[in-house]
Amino acid sequence: KKHVSQSLIQTVGITTMGVYIEASSGFGQSQDSIRRHHGIVSAEIGQLATIPPKQRTKEAIQAYKLRKPDLPFEAFQGGFILEKIARPKSKGELKLINTNVDDNPAVTFNYFKHPHDVR
Repeated sequence: KKHVSQSLIQTVGITTMGVYIEASSGFGQSQDSIRRHHGIVSAEIGQLATIPPKQRTKEAIQAYKLRKPDLPFEAFQGGFILEKIARPKSKGELKLINTNVDDNPAVTFNYFKHPHDVR
């Protein structure tokens, strides 16, 4: 077992099509934190990647939460490789719901909706 050095997200390359490749390594959890569920938006959600997207139901997430304590510690050590598209053609939308500064706006990201962005 090799130790994975920790790094913040950094650009590690730019493709000829202008896609930024970024990486982060050294993500890990302690033995105690593995026993807890950190939510659907946590970095550990990648564990659901083995389930096809249309099968990622509330039941599948609940089953993951129940199985999580039995997963090997090594399953929670690693990193991420991300990509960002420079000048995407896909457009999202950001709208205020009301004038209350404490309320979140309505956001539609529309990632990869334009065919140019998925070439």
